[in-house]
Amino acid sequence: MKNNNIYLYLNNWYYFLIEIYFFFFLLFLIFFIIYLLLPKHIYKSYLNFFLILILIFLIFLVFLNWNNSVFYFIFNFSYNSNSFIFLSKFLFIIFSIFFIFILKNYLLLKNLFIFEFFVLIVFCFLGLFLIMSCNDFFIFYLSLELYGLSVYGFISLIKSSLLLIEASIKYFIISSISSGLIIFGISLLYYFTGSIDFYNLELFIYGLINLNFNILDTFYLFLGINFIFLGLFIKLSTAPFHIWFLDIYENSLNMITIFLLILPKFIFLCFLYKIYLFVFYNLYFVKFYFIFFIIFCLIFGCFGAIYQTKIKKIFIYSSIFNLSFFFTIFFISDFYTIPLFFIFSFIYFINIFGILYFLLILINYTDFKFINNLNFLINFFKNNFYFSFWFSLIIISSAGLPPLSGFIAKFMIFIYLINHKHFFIFIFISIFSSITLFYYIRIIKIIFLSNYKNYLFLYPLSFFQSLFLILISLFNIFFIIYFSFFYKIFNFILLDFFIY
Repeated sequence: MKNNNIYLYLNNWYYFLIEIYFFFFLLFLIFFIIYLLLPKHIYKSYLNFFLILILIFLIFLVFLNWNNSVFYFIFNFSYNSNSFIFLSKFLFIIFSIFFIFILKNYLLLKNLFIFEFFVLIVFCFLGLFLIMSCNDFFIFYLSLELYGLSVYGFISLIKSSLLLIEASIKYFIISSISSGLIIFGISLLYYFTGSIDFYNLELFIYGLINLNFNILDTFYLFLGINFIFLGLFIKLSTAPFHIWFLDIYENSLNMITIFLLILPKFIFLCFLYKIYLFVFYNLYFVKFYFIFFIIFCLIFGCFGAIYQTKIKKIFIYSSIFNLSFFFTIFFISDFYTIPLFFIFSFIYFINIFGILYFLLILINYTDFKFINNLNFLINFFKNNFYFSFWFSLIIISSAGLPPLSGFIAKFMIFIYLINHKHFFIFIFISIFSSITLFYYIRIIKIIFLSNYKNYLFLYPLSFFQSLFLILISLFNIFFIIYFSFFYKIFNFILLDFFIY
């Protein structure tokens, strides 16, 4: 979908300052300045502040990268930059700032202020940035392994915890299987096409379409794409591959669960959408993958959480259910649905941040243990009224009830389904969305309407913790008022995809 207003620039390093900056300056800062030169009590106090400054500086670098009418390439088309990648990186940095902001208090509370924790986070960020910038399947695989090797150590950082070690081993096994499927699919793709570069693959597939190819004649291409998509769906913990991930998320620290459910998932969704739009868009059989996984995510995400009493598992199933909306966007996708993808991503991940952050600060004052059972929330509002109110707003928004931001995001997807005349999918998603309201409303009912006398006193919140929770709640209220403003921003940034 390139046009006369879009140019190709080779070996322009200026537009890849983020990756260069991550690789050199950030690692130098962590290893030498903070760890070797500063005393332990100093980096323990200021490391969180340094990381936020680094991410804010990265936002500045992202804006330096932006040019909405140019495609930039380096390393012989191995990496590229355009407005789609720019917006993905920008939102990723916003989510990363939220993550770093809530990281310090959690680590101090759990006495986990370990230096290696931050080093592994940096390597994870670097791998995820490279995944988003890559223009080659081989570079994608190397970046994926850079991220994966960091996460394995990230999960099992507390060596004395058998649950964390078990979660790390399970994540390693599942990630190895999915990575093996991806590299096998890449090899089949290279065997049939002679290239693993996205741009050349797009041209090759376009030529096949003009030749009216038969799937039997392109069996290795079909099989290679199958394995690549299957590996990516496993990485996303999509149903029916979610069963092993449930134990991983449940046994991991709350902070690690937040990281796994938000930052890598957002990048993997962006990468999946990127290769679908710019490489495999003309292959209509790819759409059947999305239909298949839409149905599975709706069924498992809907019914899996109904009888759950653990708060964390309820919202893990909720994240699986919401993957069906992302896949619906992919299914109906054209280049005009790109702003819809980013708007839904922005709303969904902000809400999931608020919900998981609630779990992070839900600490019993009597024994300083994290609360992960619905029974502890009985009559929660009687001694935590404001906390209950703001959290309920986020719950209602995630459920998709009007007039909050979650409703707007899902309503836009329904409008697109109707306009594209996919009435069956629209009815199917509407029915299951109505069923999922049960476990969202059940949480609110337990908090506000239970008669059992139960008094839960929480560990006191800091000013910034309270402010963070209130701002996320207010975002859900005011998004509907300023919806056109957000839509115009995303549309303006992605302008080059609408010029033909």
